[in-house]
Amino acid sequence: MIERRYLQMKIKQAAEKSGLTPRNIRFYEESGLIGVGREENGYREYNDQDIIRLKQIRVLRDWALVLETFDHTLENKFP
Repeated sequence: MIERRYLQMKIKQAAEKSGLTPRNIRFYEESGLIGVGREENGYREYNDQDIIRLKQIRVLRDWALVLETFDHTLENKFP
């Protein structure tokens, strides 16, 4: 059996890799969209699976903004 090891990183590196801000990441964690490990000192610890999840959240968030823009445009164009 292959043992999987994940690269551990802090929130700053997770933000850089995911394209989100640390504030966004903390918000998504507080909202229950992502669960991360904690070190003994309480620091959040992210791995590559967390980064994949954060990127998925970012894409879905971006799509929602696009759809909102389309909706607003259509409302103004077709009364």
